[in-house]
Amino acid sequence: MLETAGRWWAAERITAGTHNISNGLTIRERIASAAEGLQAYAAERGLWPGDRPLDFAAAFSATPAEPSPYSRQALAHMA
Repeated sequence: MLETAGRWWAAERITAGTHNISNGLTIRERIASAAEGLQAYAAERGLWPGDRPLDFAAAFSATPAEPSPYSRQALAHMA
């Protein structure tokens, strides 16, 4: 699964089941591949402290990384 935030991107390998992104960033710390310089950019901009794995959704989402319980994304995870 590939997600983008402007020119920055991250990919997560989905090996089982299904995944729903529903117009929001969902890749957290399970980044299998990413744009060159992603971590440096996130650290320089204060989006990530650098002392733990990069959470792509938390660092690059315009809204909170946790979806509203009534959002399409959250409802799809309940199904």
